Amino acid sequence: MIHREEITALLRALHEASGFRLSLHDASFGEIAAYPEGASDFCSCVHMKEALYHRCTQCDAVAFANAKATGKLYVYRCYMGLCEAVSPIIQDGMLMGYLMMGQVLEDTPGARESMQEAIRRLDPDSAKTARALAGRVPAVSRTALEAFSKIMTACA
Repeated sequence: MIHREEITALLRALHEASGFRLSLHDASFGEIAAYPEGASDFCSCVHMKEALYHRCTQCDAVAFANAKATGKLYVYRCYMGLCEAVSPIIQDGMLMGYLMMGQVLEDTPGARESMQEAIRRLDPDSAKTARALAGRVPAVSRTALEAFSKIMTACA
């Protein structure tokens, strides 16, 4: 039985420790719970364009498929350059669902500029708004990303 309030409280605690958006998904990739709810302002802006939203969902589908096929954590960059990860939740050898984290930028030289260039290239009409929102995307170090990936795998 899923206790949504308890799960959301755990996702919130993990978010506060990491800055990542975290979500719990069923075995068919449907979102059960998330914290924060809804996509970040940046991702919401990108999702307003159907073609970009489609690319986003394709990127996530590939990540879920990889995690399912390997039975292991899959860390990746979305087509906009954001860091995300999916970990399968396996109980008694059965896939029960997935824990996902993401919507952050790796704090490396040029990462934010690369993301802004991707916005400009993919959708010039939304570039000004998306660039402003891109400045608010949390950035994390590679060390923090790897450490939190281990924590996320243990939670899954």
